[in-house]
Amino acid sequence: MKIGRTLRSVLLAAALGLLVPATSRAQAVDLKRALPEPTPPLCPSTPPVSVSPSPADRAEAERLLARGTELTILGDVESAVGLLRQAEQLNPASPDVAYRLAAAERDLGRGSDAVVYYCRYLSLSPGAEDGDEVRELVSQLVPPAAPLYDDVAAGRFHDGVSAWDKGDANEAAAAFLDVVRMAPNLPEAVYNRGLVSAYRDQDAQAAADLRRYVTLRPGAADRDLVDEWIGYLNAPVAARSATQVLAGGLVVPGLGQVMTGSTVPGFALMGAGVGAAAAGLLVKTVDVQCLGIPVNGQCPPDQIKSETESRDFLVPGLIAYGGLSVVGAVLAFRRAQTNNEFLAGARRFEPRPGGQGRVEFEGPALQASMDGVGIRWLRVTF
Repeated sequence: MKIGRTLRSVLLAAALGLLVPATSRAQAVDLKRALPEPTPPLCPSTPPVSVSPSPADRAEAERLLARGTELTILGDVESAVGLLRQAEQLNPASPDVAYRLAAAERDLGRGSDAVVYYCRYLSLSPGAEDGDEVRELVSQLVPPAAPLYDDVAAGRFHDGVSAWDKGDANEAAAAFLDVVRMAPNLPEAVYNRGLVSAYRDQDAQAAADLRRYVTLRPGAADRDLVDEWIGYLNAPVAARSATQVLAGGLVVPGLGQVMTGSTVPGFALMGAGVGAAAAGLLVKTVDVQCLGIPVNGQCPPDQIKSETESRDFLVPGLIAYGGLSVVGAVLAFRRAQTNNEFLAGARRFEPRPGGQGRVEFEGPALQASMDGVGIRWLRVTF
């Protein structure tokens, strides 16, 4: 579609940066297909130590380690822990410091702290000869964890994935609902139920499930993507043609705002524009040339030589009407574009059953040239 010479001003607005193309590329939105181990490991994975202590810090850490070990033998374990923690600050990459801290915390009855340092020791020294012994100590200090899910829940999870891939969103929703009921703390099941709920236009349920997923797995690799998706689900907007909004706002001040959902500013702008136009059209001055003497300020009808009407506020009123129309139309146009950009981004998150979980979306967008304005409304690639 091309808009010709009648909208040359729109091209000028584009040159001033008022028209920003609304284009968005898709990201993958698909089910979680793999389940974690049903029983979490005794020691969670820890990031590698990136600090490289100086020779002086290493030497001081060794001194504190030796002194802390002496205090442990003498029975002053609390003081030993203080020195060992200083040594840890100086050289966090030392497995000996981690092991001594773990043993001291265990002697003090602080099992959870001991587990942290035993696990750090295993991480810093994965091939240690006493690794099995340390793991046995950790298993004694850590209470047995309940499995995240059982075989029945795992079976229903895979049923849901299979149903989704076959295009049966209702069966997938039922399967993931069963899994969430059986394993409420399984992040993958909660996420999948949210995804299927989004497909079924159950936005409130989808947003709740995705928030729950983020709570259960705060360090998830897709955390930013999920947070963005939640934002779209919580703030739906209506699609409007930016060009229609612009045209409506140019005809009637404030109509563009009303069309894009800003009803209060829209009606206020409309009232100001209509009031300015009405004042220009209705307020007039009558100049009467009277042949005689006016009576009580009025010229007798038979003495009127001529009457001349003038509308002194017509031009200012129409200028005000036009100015309010242009300003309101441009602002509404920008708002419509923003809404359409938002919807374009939201469309990236529309999942598709039957193995079509990836969607490419572009539009709506304006393309300006010397001949007019070209509008590409929508392009979706499955």
